[in-house]
Amino acid sequence: MTTNKYDNITIDYKFEQAELDARIFQAEIEYEGNTQGAQGFDHETGKNFVITDAAIVPIFEDTLAEAMEAYHVKRVEGYTLHNTQYEFPTVISGNGVVPTITFAMRKPQAAFDARLVEIAKEVEAVYRAELAVKYDAFIEAMAARELHKEELAEEARLAAIAAKAKVKRGQRVSALKAELNEAFPA
Repeated sequence: MTTNKYDNITIDYKFEQAELDARIFQAEIEYEGNTQGAQGFDHETGKNFVITDAAIVPIFEDTLAEAMEAYHVKRVEGYTLHNTQYEFPTVISGNGVVPTITFAMRKPQAAFDARLVEIAKEVEAVYRAELAVKYDAFIEAMAARELHKEELAEEARLAAIAAKAKVKRGQRVSALKAELNEAFPA
């Protein structure tokens, strides 16, 4: 069995298809379930944000005629009614005086499918960029580890030289004392 200096190293920058698939699946679910203009919350930053990329588009109109026209325009564009349990848009009181008619439309299937392809590419690019950062950090750590080993070896070598020099100095001092004691007895 052959071993090398990298045998006991954990590699965490390796591409994993299962990880990529899970990330793509999560991004697709978020896209499909979110509504444009809705509030989202980023758990990493702890801040709210407005969702700008979603499969569901809300429609807000002040009159039934405007709502019907908006519905017709969206249907012609290929949109479908998002919440099919309602036969037509829901009437909600906007400001207490003027009612607002609101409903949600799902983007056309072709646009939806095209966006899913883009999302998959974006998620893969982000994942691969994260792996590249991990790889660079791994290489830096390996270089630092090897340099540290070299520094320790150099320190040990210098310590051995210093110890040898100390012994030689002690021997030299003893020899000189002996010589001087013979030449100049006390």
